[in-house]
Amino acid sequence: MSRIVCRLVAGVLLVAVGIGCKSTGPASLSMLVAGSANMNLGNVARVQVSQLKSDARFMAVPLESFWRDAAAALQEDLIRVEQDFLLYPGTERSFEIVLDEQAAYLGVAVDLREPDGNQWRRVVRTDGLTGRRVRVTVGENRVLIEP
Repeated sequence: MSRIVCRLVAGVLLVAVGIGCKSTGPASLSMLVAGSANMNLGNVARVQVSQLKSDARFMAVPLESFWRDAAAALQEDLIRVEQDFLLYPGTERSFEIVLDEQAAYLGVAVDLREPDGNQWRRVVRTDGLTGRRVRVTVGENRVLIEP
């Protein structure tokens, strides 16, 4: 009987260790960027999605400096530009993002003709986004993020 108990305990321990060591892989999420029919006054717009360590420089940089050279403007806050593409009114673009372990924020910037103040950019914290779908909507003169 003690052999059975020993085998049972050994089996339970192997299962417990196997579960504890199971790798979940890198954190990722999906993003959908949608352009409204009247986005950017009916014009194409450049969209840039970046992984950021901090949102401080992204939220403070002037529009002109950002679009001239985002990497220089964001300095060490920028981990990498994840996507940089043209979006047309009434279209959508979907993609997956594998998050860098240092990424605390995702920054979305849209080059709009007449942005409503600082509404050309948005950030969202990456906490709790793993496995979720983030929706970005580009409107007439602003960008919105729905985590």
